[in-house]
Formats: sequence, C-alpha cells, structure tokens
Amino acid sequence: MAADLAGEEGRAILASMLANAPADRMHAFQAWSAVRSRFVEDFVESAVVAGISHRALRTGDTRRLSHDQPPNVLDENGRGLLAEVSGTAAKYGEPFISLFRRDQIEQLLVEHGFDSVVHFGAEEAVSRYFGGKDVGVPDVQRLVTAAVAG
Repeated sequence: MAADLAGEEGRAILASMLANAPADRMHAFQAWSAVRSRFVEDFVESAVVAGISHRALRTGDTRRLSHDQPPNVLDENGRGLLAEVSGTAAKYGEPFISLFRRDQIEQLLVEHGFDSVVHFGAEEAVSRYFGGKDVGVPDVQRLVTAAVAG
C-alpha cells in the first residue's frame, strides 16, 4: 500500500520487488502491514482503501496489521512505554499522530469490507507464551488479522 501511495517512484520500486524477490519472501512481505502512528487517521483509512482496490483480494483472503493504542486505554506501564517511544520518534521528526483503540481499528476494517477480525495484544501474548503469568508486557502495540468479507 505504501509503495502505491508513494507515487510513480514507489510503484516502480514495488514492481521491481515483485519481479525479483523470491515468492516465499514476497508472501511474508505482503502479509504484514503496520498502521504507522505518524500518519493522520484519514491517511491510514486511505491506505486501507488503496490496498483493497490495488490488489485483487478474494473472499476469505486475510491481512494482518499492527497499530499502537492511545494512552487513555493503557495502564501506567503502557503509557510510559508509549511516551518513551513516541518521544524518541518525535525527536527524529516522526511524531506519532494516529493511535487507534481496538474498536476503532476494527470499525475501520469492517467499513472497508473485512470481517473475522481477530485482535492479539499483551493479554493474548501472556496467555499464549507465558502460561498466563504476568510478566509486565504492556499493551501498547496490538496485532490484528482480518479476512475479506464474503
């Protein structure tokens, strides 16, 4: 999506990647998208729409993305981590502009033709990888998988 939104140069880079990269690596590359916190929400929505219209997605095709959550839904540990990471990004000229709650990112995906939305965050990671033991994982960044509605 980002390459297409970058204009002619971005499309040329994408075409070169598609022509020259091994299929297994391109699959891994295409299967992951990050909702960049430094983009305004309207741009993120435009990227989702462009990605859907740019590719011939079939019913049931899945896409994965990550997004950061706003401080008002985070605990103290999460707010501290978000402040540290976003502060560092801002120092390098890339401030975090858009942060999405779970319900907001799900609504965006559903409005643009996705369903079967599955969220994965700190709680799911602790359950899956740490046997439910609290290890202090903050829930700042979340992963989402969604399928093209049929």
